[in-house]
Amino acid sequence: MDSAPAERWPQAYDRIERAGDVLRLHREGEETRYTFDRLAALPERCSAGRTDDPVANFEAFFRLFQEAYASFDLRGVDWNARYRALRPRVSAGTSASELFALLTEMVAPLNDGHVGLSGGGRTYLGGGPREVGAIAAREGLLATGGSSSDYFRGFIARFVETRVAPSVGIAPLKHDADRIVYWGKVAPRIGYVNFLQMAPPDHAREAVSGSQVVAATRLRMDEILADLGDTDALVFDLRFNTGGWENMALTVAGYFTDVPRLAFSIEPMLEDGSFAPRQDVMIRPQTGAPYLKPVYLLTSGTTISSGESLVMAMKANPQVLQIGERTAGVLAWNGGRLPNGWDVGLTSERYFAADGHSYEGSGIPPDVFIPLDVPGGLLTGTRLGVDAAISIQKSQSNQQ
Repeated sequence: MDSAPAERWPQAYDRIERAGDVLRLHREGEETRYTFDRLAALPERCSAGRTDDPVANFEAFFRLFQEAYASFDLRGVDWNARYRALRPRVSAGTSASELFALLTEMVAPLNDGHVGLSGGGRTYLGGGPREVGAIAAREGLLATGGSSSDYFRGFIARFVETRVAPSVGIAPLKHDADRIVYWGKVAPRIGYVNFLQMAPPDHAREAVSGSQVVAATRLRMDEILADLGDTDALVFDLRFNTGGWENMALTVAGYFTDVPRLAFSIEPMLEDGSFAPRQDVMIRPQTGAPYLKPVYLLTSGTTISSGESLVMAMKANPQVLQIGERTAGVLAWNGGRLPNGWDVGLTSERYFAADGHSYEGSGIPPDVFIPLDVPGGLLTGTRLGVDAAISIQKSQSNQQ
């Protein structure tokens, strides 16, 4: 769940229900239910108002993670020990830049790609560089200063258009207006689809609702399957996918099933450290003519967040084979805000795939391992996965 203020709820959520002292929020295309019970009064710290006091913000940061972060055991971090080690370094005289550095130092051992902090012109994202970004920077293809998903997607879009498509032979290569998804054919009877993220561009996210995202995704998937529906198989590339919104991921996965299927389950963490009852998240048919032929799902260590939600949802379909590497293992996300207005990202839920396993921290393992980081460079690694999928499909076709 995001940290959208109440005045933005009509944009952030498509259904808002109030019944007595119970509030429920729902986003179109998702099945997670956010239910809130009214308190008799706000906790004292919630009514304290905005403050730039460094001690108050340090304490608020500590409490936020203590009450809402679900993966301390998984990440092997003693949060109270982190507090004891760093609290003496915070005082009324601590500057904003010093406080930002202390807070990021506090969470760095989590090595969690969904832990983040932004404010005062500064941005921190945990988990280290994504695999594709690290390879590209090493090869001099990508500057290390860009951090937004739009910046990374812009690089990958150029990489797909100018290097991958000619090398692999994708023809004709089509894409949407925002260059979020590419598609074409890599062989006369084999299609290729590449989603770079599961959300609108950064600059458009504040202005669109869940229902608008679902509607736009359906239009795009209708167009893709109109072009590729006559193929015998699809190569579905998520190796560069940096995540986004689950409603988009679930909508896409719904084009590959003719019956409802369990995609994954979610257990939200409660304030006392326990977990709410598990909620099942389903994929549901989105078209009367779903693509039920073989799908080869390509993944890498960069496949993250809602990209991984899409992997779990797609693998619920029996015709899908995952090829490549383990995904990033960064699934659950929530947001919070400090008294000084800084935004915080953290992991506050537990995800379980349809097979019952939680892949937080470890990543979703492939059915067929094909590395992306190889001596020949990023382009060579990219082509290896596509070639492997084509080879498997041709082998299976020859056996029929």
